[in-house]
Amino acid sequence: AHRFVMNQGDAWTFTLTYLRRLVDELIVVPDDEVDARDDIHKEYAAVAESIGRRVGEMHLALAGRGDLPDFAPEPVRPDDLARWATAAADDGLGVVKALRSRFDALPPEAQPLAALLMEREAEIADRLALSRDEATEAGAKIRIHGDLHLGQILVAQNDVYIVDFEGEPSRPVTERRYKTTPIADLAALLRSFDYAAWTTILQMTPGHEPRRGRLERLALSWRDAMSARMTASYRAAIGRGLAFAQNEMFDRILHTLSAGRIFTEIGYELTNRPAWAVIPLSSARNLFSPV
Repeated sequence: AHRFVMNQGDAWTFTLTYLRRLVDELIVVPDDEVDARDDIHKEYAAVAESIGRRVGEMHLALAGRGDLPDFAPEPVRPDDLARWATAAADDGLGVVKALRSRFDALPPEAQPLAALLMEREAEIADRLALSRDEATEAGAKIRIHGDLHLGQILVAQNDVYIVDFEGEPSRPVTERRYKTTPIADLAALLRSFDYAAWTTILQMTPGHEPRRGRLERLALSWRDAMSARMTASYRAAIGRGLAFAQNEMFDRILHTLSAGRIFTEIGYELTNRPAWAVIPLSSARNLFSPV
């Protein structure tokens, strides 16, 4: 049983509604006028910051019971870093193999992105490597939400509530209770922001085909700005607690775990929704930018 929370719906629906309204309002406004507005996402910024703060507070709470063995933080070991990096790289190599076998069946807009990933196959492992020598800077492993995305967050008067702590339903209960870096939750949430932007693009393109470029610009600029706001709010909430990776190590772990999720998404979309493979493939292109 759960206490009922008066809310405005889950953050996924709230976000898609917001983005649709934003596009309808600004799609015909010249880019320079849009760029001149510094309050373009004022309404959503408060929500993004609340999400980051509440996720950070959740992780602080989950890391705060060292007296309970099931919740006591455990140091990240060198083998953990190696395992995370290897898993992400293996997923990437598996996806490249799948893309080669299904390339001709991909939608035209996805093919150049797939080709780029295939061309960079030899770089994947190096791009995602995590040095075993830096384990002391990687914080701790804790219990995490484990299935965090915008659909698991309720919006209520510019604040948010995180729900559904049962983990990924497809996994055995023992795996849902595992401890890992809290950055895994943040990586999953950032992917949800990306999917919200691209869902808006794909759903609204039929009505705005001549302005597809502007549609993408509006949605993706929202994604970048609000992802940065949410991440900054999260990092401010966790502070410099010993359970959390800091500075460059934080960024490297986030990069590697995000890549692993992107590769998983590519595999899922290839199997279930080939037309949507462009979403994670677009994100995969960014993996080869400097970290």
